[in-house]
Amino acid sequence: MINIPDFLPHCFPFLLIDKVIAYQNNKYLYALTKIANNSFFLNIHYPERPVFPGSIILEIIAQSSGLLEFISNGKLKKNEIYYLYKVNTLNFRCPIFANNILVIKVFVNESRNYITRFKGFITVKDKIVCNFYISCIRKCIY
Repeated sequence: MINIPDFLPHCFPFLLIDKVIAYQNNKYLYALTKIANNSFFLNIHYPERPVFPGSIILEIIAQSSGLLEFISNGKLKKNEIYYLYKVNTLNFRCPIFANNILVIKVFVNESRNYITRFKGFITVKDKIVCNFYISCIRKCIY
């Protein structure tokens, strides 16, 4: 079992991945995130009809991708940073609401020169709600 806070540098309420359900080093990671009724992001985004923000969904994708990177290739060193480098494709097929359980499926598409390209999708009740193709980079900061 993966203890997510051991790998991601984020803290509550911005640690957005609840559970890793499967992974293979440098290949794929499947994770779960439950959108709680009392989610901070729901309460401020269209309060009359709360919709989970797309920008936070992108952060969930980035965290899932980073988690796969850190599990596969080691945690960040003190002089390193890992960040979202490029969003090639990000399609939202339908909105995400409270009590939805997101299944995030991330696949390594290509990795070289400290840049990793990921592709994948998010499902709710076996329906694809988002698909993506992103790049992340691991860099020395000093």
